[in-house]
Amino acid sequence: MNLENTVKFHSPKSPQLSDSPRATASDSLTNTDVMAAFGMAQSRAPLGFSAFSGKMNLSDNDKRKAIQLLVQHGMKHCDKVAALRKLDTNVKGKVVQTLATFAYQDYCRSAASNVMCSCCKGRGVLRNKKRIVKHPGCGEKTPAKTAVEVTESLCTKCNGAGV
Repeated sequence: MNLENTVKFHSPKSPQLSDSPRATASDSLTNTDVMAAFGMAQSRAPLGFSAFSGKMNLSDNDKRKAIQLLVQHGMKHCDKVAALRKLDTNVKGKVVQTLATFAYQDYCRSAASNVMCSCCKGRGVLRNKKRIVKHPGCGEKTPAKTAVEVTESLCTKCNGAGV
């Protein structure tokens, strides 16, 4: 059985509720068989199953659990990296947490996924308040006239795409 085919068992389009018994010689898998396979996969490979379930948006709990399991794995093996070995325990935990979050997001991202630009929050432009000179003035008799206006500039990170 392919994991991608099991997603349909979490949100079926039409449940087939019937009072007639199933055929006895059927080779197809039942919902019970699939759920038992889920349980076995979850007990043998909790990180892989949680990461896959989170990637397919089956549950938010699995997303958090996958990141938590990645952090546990990272903390167990982080002393093999010299740069992480030198860090304080509190800082090391935060670094591993950040790395685990980025690793999970990278795993979940595909060519079809759109992530908003963190700089402009998906708008494509940055709004800033600037002091604009309305009139430069004429020497000492007439002072310069300025005003504060909101200006928009193209986001340099995403070039105005918003993603």
